[in-house]
Amino acid sequence: MDTYSLDQLNKMPVNSFLDALGHIFELSPWVVAIAAQCRSFASEKALFAARENALYGADVGVQLKPIRAHPDLAAKLDQLPKLTEFSQQEQEQEQEQEQEQEQERAGFVGLTLALLERMRAALSAFTERFRHPFILSVTEHSAVDMSPILEVRVLASGNAGTTPARLRKDPLPVASEMVIAVNKLCCSDERIRATVGYFEVSPNASNVIPGRVRFTIDLR
Repeated sequence: MDTYSLDQLNKMPVNSFLDALGHIFELSPWVVAIAAQCRSFASEKALFAARENALYGADVGVQLKPIRAHPDLAAKLDQLPKLTEFSQQEQEQEQEQEQEQEQERAGFVGLTLALLERMRAALSAFTERFRHPFILSVTEHSAVDMSPILEVRVLASGNAGTTPARLRKDPLPVASEMVIAVNKLCCSDERIRATVGYFEVSPNASNVIPGRVRFTIDLR
């Protein structure tokens, strides 16, 4: 894979800029094309922000295209028996091989058949409901962690970026109101002691409407 300095990216023609970065954002070169108009970039952070702004500034239907272009993990699970031993010596690999190795590093190879079947069913339900593949960074989450996150996302009412507020079934605002009510109760009567000491939101992802909220109230 070729590498470029920020100065080179700022000075190269637009077509060369697209050739260099067009594969980013799930093979959606239009994102990079819009970002190219914002050159020159003072930092790598500014370059990333330009690409991000291009994506977030697009219509919802256009935003979904990179997500739908993302490799389907369900299909990759079927290839697990074919995975070869990961070698850190290899510097250049085909994109499909890189994805397979990511799965191996995350621990997918060691999963039981029962858990694999459970994941396949949940992945199918997710794709059918949201009309795009399930996406999760396998460099940040192990295979064992993925299953409960996936199942909770299936329970969630939709993607925070695409579902209008009036159509969401979000338990977080309701839980928040209950916490505020507990605080108001304590403030209204000094004899009451109440504490919300535990609060858990699942799947706790920035772009997913919560599917479940758990919290405790210690009331005395």
